[in-house]
Amino acid sequence: MFKKIEFAVYRLLKEGGRQSQLNDVVEYAIGTVICLNVVLIILESVRLDPKYVEIMHIFKISFFVFFLTEYILRLWIADIVMHDRQHPIISRIRYMLTFRAIVDLLALLPVMLGSTIIDFRIFRILRLLRISQMGGVNKYTTVLLQVFRLKGAQLMSSIFIAFICMLTS
Repeated sequence: MFKKIEFAVYRLLKEGGRQSQLNDVVEYAIGTVICLNVVLIILESVRLDPKYVEIMHIFKISFFVFFLTEYILRLWIADIVMHDRQHPIISRIRYMLTFRAIVDLLALLPVMLGSTIIDFRIFRILRLLRISQMGGVNKYTTVLLQVFRLKGAQLMSSIFIAFICMLTS
């Protein structure tokens, strides 16, 4: 029974290609929530009326619950994703060590710890990388990563110069 449910969750959360209309709805819902989360991060940097701060806090908690649920579900189906059905604990550990899972966990940590001292907003923004995996954009992401590998030093020097310009302005 649990294996059928696990496989159904896997089909819902599977990325890339077109599995079903429901899978597409789930992918776009995740993408929409990621974009709304980034908007929330931008709005957090602006001083707002206290009534809006309360509403933003409700959204922040709602997004946290959404992403925590997704993280737990992805952790649960890791044995299918990692093609290791005999050692589910090992496959879950392997999943937790992937770049995506680490970014997701670091984005969830401040809310879980109730921390305002450490700011992990950048990891919440890095979730935008997931959107690049939707709808066939993944092949363009591969090309972009190759460019970063080949021209990383030049890009970093350009970013550094832009950062210095921003600081001086």
